[in-house]
Amino acid sequence: MDLFLGAVFILIAHFIADFVFQSDNMAIKKSYNIQALLLHIFVYTTTFFIMFSLYGVILNIFTIFTVSIEHWIQIGIGISIVNGILHYITDYCTSRIGKHYWEKEQRRNFFLTIGIDQLLHTSLLIYCYAEMLQNFGYI
Repeated sequence: MDLFLGAVFILIAHFIADFVFQSDNMAIKKSYNIQALLLHIFVYTTTFFIMFSLYGVILNIFTIFTVSIEHWIQIGIGISIVNGILHYITDYCTSRIGKHYWEKEQRRNFFLTIGIDQLLHTSLLIYCYAEMLQNFGYI
């Protein structure tokens, strides 16, 4: 159950970091401007880390998960940095592919690219979360 709740919380954190806090400017320019992409990755990684840390605090308050806050923050730093790097690689590729399809007015391929982008993000998030829990002996 902890793995499931954690996965749900991570997906919520991803949604907030990748959609709510990504400005229109970042979304448009990240396909051709490395600074816009890096800003998006910084905002994404920071937001994800804050949300992941909040999840650890909530778990400790309700004693659902007996991990010290300090240890959970260490896990949060690790998963946030790894996923920030993976998010950068994914967005670097998919935003450029998506831009190409958008400019060619190939809307179906554009939205398929966005779908693949989100599938990659989701898969990598869940995989990294499970690996971190397993490596720290929590599953």
